[in-house]
Amino acid sequence: MWFLIPLCVALLSLLNGGLIKGQQTGFTTTFPQSATGQTTAEVTGSRPSYDPCNNYTSLDQPWRANNETGSGICDRNFIWNGWYRLFFYGMNIRMAESCVPTSRCGSYYTLWLNGPHPQIEDGVVTRQVCGNQGSDCCYFTSTQIRVKACPDNYYIYEFVRPIYCNMAYCTSNVFMLSLTSCFY
Repeated sequence: MWFLIPLCVALLSLLNGGLIKGQQTGFTTTFPQSATGQTTAEVTGSRPSYDPCNNYTSLDQPWRANNETGSGICDRNFIWNGWYRLFFYGMNIRMAESCVPTSRCGSYYTLWLNGPHPQIEDGVVTRQVCGNQGSDCCYFTSTQIRVKACPDNYYIYEFVRPIYCNMAYCTSNVFMLSLTSCFY
């Protein structure tokens, strides 16, 4: 029956979300020695680690959409802390991946992701955020955020405080559908 212990550890690891890219693996648990002085079992596996896909703040702020006109929102005034998932009236949405015109997303300077969204197997990635100044789509380039693709077809973002006021993170107008939402 000792062979069931490694199998159970592997199954528990999968149930807890499996391994995250870059996660440290490898722990060994040695059980007490038997009366004969022999080790009864040794289990090698991985520790579950923090997965931001399970711990985020929902942002359902329709004014962040790239087709919404500006109204002076300043993301610099917001205390960004942790990971955020974007919604548009309750529907999954993601950050814009291309230049957004000024005076959109509830602000004047629009912040958009300069690069593609990651795949699940990429784990957590760092992406540059550009700010459109009007004559230059990537005039403001000092902002970098972390992004992660999560199961059920959504993304989470670790937003940081923008460098100036009148800047806001923008969402695209592409809605992310989850397969599970189609059946329930």
